[in-house]
Amino acid sequence: MKYKMLILVCVLILACMPASVQAHDENIVEMTRMLDEIISTSDEIHDQSAYIADDEEPTVGLDWRLMGKAEIVHGVSHEIEGLAEIMQARLNEGMATGDFDEEEITRRMTMLYGVTHAISGLIDDIENETPESHRAYADTLSEEYTRLVALVEELNEMAVVAGFEPRNNLDAGLMGKAEVVHVTSHDIARFANLAQIRLNEGMATGDFDEEEITHRITMMNGVVYAISGLVNDIDRETPESHRNYADELKDEYDNLQGLIADLDQLTIEQDSELMVAILGQIRATADEIHDISDFIAGDEDSTDGADAPITGTDEGTAGGETQAAPGFGMLLAVFGLISMAYFARKN
Repeated sequence: MKYKMLILVCVLILACMPASVQAHDENIVEMTRMLDEIISTSDEIHDQSAYIADDEEPTVGLDWRLMGKAEIVHGVSHEIEGLAEIMQARLNEGMATGDFDEEEITRRMTMLYGVTHAISGLIDDIENETPESHRAYADTLSEEYTRLVALVEELNEMAVVAGFEPRNNLDAGLMGKAEVVHVTSHDIARFANLAQIRLNEGMATGDFDEEEITHRITMMNGVVYAISGLVNDIDRETPESHRNYADELKDEYDNLQGLIADLDQLTIEQDSELMVAILGQIRATADEIHDISDFIAGDEDSTDGADAPITGTDEGTAGGETQAAPGFGMLLAVFGLISMAYFARKN
């Protein structure tokens, strides 16, 4: 009788195990397919936002604040695509080896969810503020963003079901806002650097490319203005565990706004040397904002002295645990029970 019971247990486990493993595998395959759609959608957002950010096709002299908002969305589209590609690669590796890098996949999913939702206010502003000349781009951008949000929401639900449960201490939305600020700090430094280069060339030759210099400074002013709401949200929403980072970020952002106000008082030909100096200060401040926002975006505990956080699309090692494909432990248990039944019968 005891042999029959052992055999019955083995049969029941074997009956359940394949369905569990198959369902998990199908879930992962579906997740990778959805990531393809997310990558495709982010490409559309990238292209549509560029027309508004660059005031192109046609060029009508769009408001610099609108262009700055579109530039941020343009930059974040690269981030979304990169996060999706890394997550997809890790899932494919897991399916091939049976070992899933749970921490890495979960962190990328959290960041993808966070940055997608963080730009919702910018998308709404672009939709409301874009004139008729670029209305078609704004409408398409809004439609593609709505599609992106739906895809990311569904992907996040599937990730949780598959076992990639978020363990972050901070809210994903807050982390996403900090990541957008982090990404934008690169643009601020880049625009300041390009303006510096053109000013130095003008001082060396006596011929200033005023249109190019003005354009770069205007774009810099636009993106700085556009992240003001995100910086205020971070200041308001950050808990005590990360309060010092939020305070430092707000201070550096206020300093950045002051430098830009000083820069706007100067003229290219008369104050070129001073403009170069202020642009250097702006680049240094952007670097500070880059580093501080990274700690919030990466959910870095300010009291544990841990290594720098993993955020965005940097390919650093996650150093986390791996998750074996569900069903492997069950398979071992089945073989153990079968062996016990065999030897018990033999004896």
